[in-house]
Amino acid sequence: MEKELIYSGAVILLNYLYMMLFFDKRVLTLRYFFNYLVAFLGAGALFFLLRIPVAFLGFYFIVLNLCLSLFLMHNFLISTLFTSFSYSIYHIVWYLTFYRYYQLSGLNLAYPFLAIDTRHFYLLLGAVLLIHLILMWGIDSLVKKYRLTSVLQQYKIPRKSYILFVFFFLFLFVIGALLFLLWQTEYYEVILLLLLVSHVVVLLFVSLTIFFITKNQLHQDLLAKQVQQTEHLAAENYQVQLFRHDYKNILMTIEIFLEQDDLAGLKKYFYQNLKGSTPKLSLTAHSPDLQNLQLLPLRGLLEQKLHLAQTQNIPVEVTVLNPIREVPVPLIDLVRCLGILLDNALDESRKLPEPKIILRFAENQAGISFSVANKAVDPQTIQLAKLTQKGYSTKGDDRGKGLYSLNKLVDSWEIAFFDIYLEDDYIYCDLTIGKE
Repeated sequence: MEKELIYSGAVILLNYLYMMLFFDKRVLTLRYFFNYLVAFLGAGALFFLLRIPVAFLGFYFIVLNLCLSLFLMHNFLISTLFTSFSYSIYHIVWYLTFYRYYQLSGLNLAYPFLAIDTRHFYLLLGAVLLIHLILMWGIDSLVKKYRLTSVLQQYKIPRKSYILFVFFFLFLFVIGALLFLLWQTEYYEVILLLLLVSHVVVLLFVSLTIFFITKNQLHQDLLAKQVQQTEHLAAENYQVQLFRHDYKNILMTIEIFLEQDDLAGLKKYFYQNLKGSTPKLSLTAHSPDLQNLQLLPLRGLLEQKLHLAQTQNIPVEVTVLNPIREVPVPLIDLVRCLGILLDNALDESRKLPEPKIILRFAENQAGISFSVANKAVDPQTIQLAKLTQKGYSTKGDDRGKGLYSLNKLVDSWEIAFFDIYLEDDYIYCDLTIGKE
């Protein structure tokens, strides 16, 4: 009896660990753990006090496990699949360990063949625990990878399936009861083989049910995501078309001022109608090195971004070591690239209590280098290799277009390269353009 109690305690512990895998952290509450222990201890005491036949032990375990699962999850599908899986896996592992030892040793033992010598009992019990722990490791990986618990919770099973599950459990009960009742008869081997095959079928049934439900859910999620992406692209395309239409019209109005050499009128028109604000003071007084950047479009871009940083209390350190008068790549493309880097630096800096941006530009015999660095929010989680991939962004889904576009532009120049690296909690973006 002592070994039967130890084995039962191990099964109760394993059952709780399996619940942790199927039901996430819900079973970790002290209240549920207390209810779990009370339920199994109470059931055990009731079993002995009422002298319930041993043949009903399997059915007793099924009903108790099903009730506990329903109490926790309020989901019939998950509770049924878990109860079926746990009941079958315990029998299969028992067959591979204790029953196989009974067969090979030729001992005259009573069912369920646990009353063996202490040394071999604990060796076999250790093997049982090891097999279950390996299974748990594999199941845990699948549950986390495919979010099986949430997928099964969302699935609605037809009402007719409830009748199928009831007959399913009754079949398991009948086979289990026959095993207890007929273990001393000549039919025992046949019944045991039938039971083993039944439990293998149960495991296949549970596995295939979870597989097809998960596959269907993943397919639906993929379709929903594709529809969302299509709608997002359509909206973006519509905005681009609107922008192109407005952009052409605006250029036409600017062209009139240029043809008449009316720069004063153009300036007034720009700030009153296009910019929507009065001219800002030049920031070269606060950043003297900007005077070395003699490419007006680039300097204008930097002044605008520096002004934006000032209004948001983001310190910016600017260093232009020597005069930069021209670049061997299309200037409009370079403006786009630096605009992307500066926007990314500002976006990241807004999330920090003490932000800082460092800009270092220099020209030497080898070429021109543009370096934009900013403090990173969480440097350990940044995946540098993915930052330039299409669609990847630390800001969320469908946001990763900036660095991807920059990388494509740099590749098209053929005389430049782009590098990203981390150093002292700063993320550095270096754009180097070689001489033609």
